[in-house]
Amino acid sequence: MSKIQVNTAQIGIISGIRQDQTDFALEGGRDRPSRILRSRGKLWILTQPACPSVGATTAAKLVMETVEESYYTSNSPTITGALEEAINQANRLMYEYNSGAPIHKQAYLGISCIVLHDQEVYIAQVQPAAILVIHGGEVSFFPPDGPLPEEELTPLGLEQRAEVELHRSGFMQGDTVVALSTDLASALYESAKEEFLYDDYEVIIDKLFALSIERSILDGHALVIEFPDSPNKRPISSNIPSWQSISTWVQNKLKIDGHLVHKGSKDKHTPNTDDQGWPIPLVRIKSSNGFWTSAGRILKHRFQSRALIARTASIIGIVLIFALAMALGARAFEGFQRVNKVENLLSRAQKEISAAHNTSLQEAVRHLQNAQSLVADAEKIDPSSTKIAVVRAAIQSNWEKVRKIEHLKNLKLLGTVPGLRTSADAKIILLDNKVVVLNKDSGRVYIKNITGGGPGFISPSRSVRFIGISWREGGLLILDRAGRLFDYDFTSGRWTQTRLGGNWDWDKVTGFDTYGTRAYVSLKGFNGILEYDIRNPGAASIIRGNRKGITFSSSSLGADGNVWALSPRDGSLIQITDGKINKKLWIEASPPVTAPFGIVALDTNQHLYFLDEGRDRILEMSADGQLVAQLIPDLPGRVTGNISAVFVDEANAKLILLAGNKLYYGKLPSS
Repeated sequence: MSKIQVNTAQIGIISGIRQDQTDFALEGGRDRPSRILRSRGKLWILTQPACPSVGATTAAKLVMETVEESYYTSNSPTITGALEEAINQANRLMYEYNSGAPIHKQAYLGISCIVLHDQEVYIAQVQPAAILVIHGGEVSFFPPDGPLPEEELTPLGLEQRAEVELHRSGFMQGDTVVALSTDLASALYESAKEEFLYDDYEVIIDKLFALSIERSILDGHALVIEFPDSPNKRPISSNIPSWQSISTWVQNKLKIDGHLVHKGSKDKHTPNTDDQGWPIPLVRIKSSNGFWTSAGRILKHRFQSRALIARTASIIGIVLIFALAMALGARAFEGFQRVNKVENLLSRAQKEISAAHNTSLQEAVRHLQNAQSLVADAEKIDPSSTKIAVVRAAIQSNWEKVRKIEHLKNLKLLGTVPGLRTSADAKIILLDNKVVVLNKDSGRVYIKNITGGGPGFISPSRSVRFIGISWREGGLLILDRAGRLFDYDFTSGRWTQTRLGGNWDWDKVTGFDTYGTRAYVSLKGFNGILEYDIRNPGAASIIRGNRKGITFSSSSLGADGNVWALSPRDGSLIQITDGKINKKLWIEASPPVTAPFGIVALDTNQHLYFLDEGRDRILEMSADGQLVAQLIPDLPGRVTGNISAVFVDEANAKLILLAGNKLYYGKLPSS
């Protein structure tokens, strides 16, 4: 194969930010021997997530490296056969990975592979994927039949065998190949800006980024390959007349008619044509004298002159009427196009809204994001359309249904907790009408009655600093920073204490709870949970991961017969039953859970509750890991991210939350 020198550029758009390199593209064959490159050619790969996934970047790297290695080491005698074999090898790896991965980490990818060999380009695709080839001044789209409907897509990782589409095209100097994510491809088609594909490869990248800004595309990827140095790349001019060409036509028409007026002169030849093909009159008026001389000759023949003048006037009138009709028609057509395009975009948005029903959360989110993008495009075309507001309201309503959002309204302010900072680490408990607050930063416990008043701060000694709190019937169980477990009786106000065994750093306690005669403690950075018998708190039993790959340190604990541990490492929830790990769950929510803490688990509650740091939401979850609701407190003047503790009592439909240093009380909405 003769070596082809090409120019390449790529772009990654992540949350609207441009990156000159993308994790979803790979240039293969860099370190391959020349004999391999002669037989296999040069390989480029672009991948695209078929749906949002936290594991998409890692999956893309795995797929591209697998395809590159398998392609260049394949025993297939043909390039297309080697491409198909390589893509299916990557698909098998993805399928096996997804079979054992949690839902939120499963990844499904589209892929475009491009091979240049002997001035031919070979294309292998699994949709979603899009490639544009500019060959000899003509643009071809691959796949040729356009993108598949969403319900027919089978991206990599979905099934055991991938359906690979294979294509082939010529490739010569001046040609360009553009592989791009489908959002960018759709925007390019809808904006009718394909002409910039004839620009320099770096200019194409710049204009694709500009297009992403114009069309509000937050995430996208593209790869451009150019075989430079030939005029073949220039676009073929359009045959559609522009207003300038119509104007030229009118001017030349008048010239022709001028020639007809002078047809009595000695020059009676057929008019020549200019470089645009328009007739050029042979008789030209060189001066005013020449004109008046010609006019004087015409006036000698009155009947002829009247006919000629009438004919000339009628031709000019027809031309002017035609031009006016064209202008009015163009405006009317543009208005029709604008209305029609808005209607089409809103219709597609409504279809996306309908597709968000009765599907997985990830799919529903993707459909509603598509609907939002379509409405934004419609608003750019016609901001005054009343239908846009209607569709936008439907999207917002469906967002709340899909995300299972319920608003906590009519929350009552109970008061403030003295000495509590806005971002304090705290835990709250509701017992009958008593609200108990542990400020872990200061180590103090504060009690307030819902009906008003209360004992305020409680402590057996000013020197005691508490780090964990739970309760028993008629009292509290509180752990201090020295490993002592205090029992406080509400009726008598009496304190008793015992010491938990083990030489542990009690300042690192992240979670503490009790159930029956058992106490459970988690420590920062410690792989496991300490379990004590309160009646005889000697050495602790240690609950560790008894399954391969399960290790954990907990951000908070809750006990309701089972022990529930929130893991800050991956946002998972671990269920412990009879001293052993029973299962590990991931909470699928939108937006995703980032840092769960403050779990509430009661044997009288049907569901589990916890907070997500910085999200200002309370997540309600079933014991099998299904999201039941996202509870959003409607608090006046609230700063984002300042809900630090919550307690939920389903039996009495009560909810208490701590926002800043303020306590709020309200009714729990029925699920």
